[in-house]
Amino acid sequence: MHSCKYVTAVKLFDVYRGGQIESGKKSMAFTLTFTPDQTAEKAFTPETLDGFVKKILNNLKFKLGVELR
Repeated sequence: MHSCKYVTAVKLFDVYRGGQIESGKKSMAFTLTFTPDQTAEKAFTPETLDGFVKKILNNLKFKLGVELR
């Protein structure tokens, strides 16, 4: 099951381990690409994209224990 069917690419662009991160943990930064499907009538609004990201983050927290920094 996917959190958002409109995510068409995910790219990890930074991993940080250091003084500001708890021992044994790491901070990871990703770029997500959202692409409307053929039935979409218009581009996504910022509010729509925020909703997608919140849903993705909630699923990551629930399934993997991921925390937003």
